[in-house]
Amino acid sequence: MISQNTIDIVKSTAQELRAHGEEITNIFYGELFKNHPELKNMFNMTHQATGHQPKVLAMTILKYAEHIDQLEVLSGTVETIVQKHSSLHVTPEMYPIVGEHLLHAIKVVLGDAATEEILGAWADAYQVLAKIFIGKEEDVYQNNEQQPGGYRGFAKYEVVDKIKESETITSIYFSPINNRAVPHHLPGQYVAISLEIPGEDHLHTRNYSLSDISNHWCPVKNK
Repeated sequence: MISQNTIDIVKSTAQELRAHGEEITNIFYGELFKNHPELKNMFNMTHQATGHQPKVLAMTILKYAEHIDQLEVLSGTVETIVQKHSSLHVTPEMYPIVGEHLLHAIKVVLGDAATEEILGAWADAYQVLAKIFIGKEEDVYQNNEQQPGGYRGFAKYEVVDKIKESETITSIYFSPINNRAVPHHLPGQYVAISLEIPGEDHLHTRNYSLSDISNHWCPVKNK
């Protein structure tokens, strides 16, 4: 549970977050990738370069600050993030790393305005939100494991076909290397594909929409 004191303090920082949110998230990502380059594969670096991801994170943090006493308002946002995190196999061990760098970025940007009281309240608020994500993501992982052919994390597939559907869409067909069953999918679902690119120092992971599926192959659409 979040104490009323924490709620009051976090809500009082909303104005500062609205004014400096993107500055905070830009510093956050910069420090995170510098100190933990192994986490780069969790992010689309093109979205980092364009500023899209820092902007999205800044808006999410602001929304949390404004509605920390009405978490039901954030249910849709939380569910979207949970699905994205679980597709990337985010683990509980990553949350303390993120929290540490987020608090550091808040301190750097807000300076003396980021008092120990404010940083402590945000640390408490972050822990509460992290526990929500960890619990919901674990539910997703367990559900995935319990399906026929299901597993936790990533599995190895090979490309068996590639069809250019149009000028902007290509379907890529995958088959499990061990010929195991392909887990059931839902309409609109996407999968994360992780691969090595020669010359790069980290894996690249991207999400792609599933367009069809069977027990032997798994096509995705690359737009």
